[in-house]
Amino acid sequence: MAQLRDFVQGQRAEVIALLEENDQPVLADVYRRAPMPDLGLAKKFAPYFDSAPAGQ
Repeated sequence: MAQLRDFVQGQRAEVIALLEENDQPVLADVYRRAPMPDLGLAKKFAPYFDSAPAGQ
C-alpha cells in the first residue's frame, strides 16, 4: 500500500497538469484536493475483516 501511495503522490503534479492541459479544470481541482490513501485503513477495519466468515 505504501508503494501505491508513493506512486500516486509522485504522479500527482503531472496528472493535474495533464488534466488542465486537456480542458478538465474541474477534474484537476478535484484531484488536487483529494486526500492521499490512508495506510492505516486495513488496521482500522481488521476487527471486521477478522470476524467475517471465510470466503466472504
